[in-house]
Amino acid sequence: MILYKDIPGLVSDFVINRDFVPMVKDVPIGHGWVFVDADYFLTEYAKNWFLEKGVILKKQAALFKADANNIWGIHTDSKINDLGINFVLQGSGEMQWVELIDAEEFTIHENGVEFPGYRHATDTRVLDGWTGSCGIVNIKIPHRISTINSNIPRICFSLRPDRTKCDMTFDKLYNLF
Repeated sequence: MILYKDIPGLVSDFVINRDFVPMVKDVPIGHGWVFVDADYFLTEYAKNWFLEKGVILKKQAALFKADANNIWGIHTDSKINDLGINFVLQGSGEMQWVELIDAEEFTIHENGVEFPGYRHATDTRVLDGWTGSCGIVNIKIPHRISTINSNIPRICFSLRPDRTKCDMTFDKLYNLF
């Protein structure tokens, strides 16, 4: 199973260098996220790149912050949408997809959004990991973020396709570049 693919190019090709740190200053200690205006961050190159691929993006994007030397809880971002488009703006870490044995699923409520979380697994096996800075990632498979080897918070700008305006999935975009 393929869980990620690096996007050719640099973060600066896609994301305008903005002062994003104040935008995540109120994120709780550990990890969390806030909604931001996608167009405020996207370069013209990025807008054209997505348009050429048939990706119509949601107007809101997310800025995820994970403190250094931390591991987020295991979750999926959606039970329907499987495509996340991620640009790491600061720090380092690894997005780890996991297989869980006998885990309890529960509902996480953050920023007006509900998504599945998982806890009390009798065993957790890492299937794969992504340490890149520009990539598409499968957000429908249980995953977590590890910043164990980072000395500064990892901040990630994350886009989603607008599924009401385009039928773009992880597999479809994966095959377009």
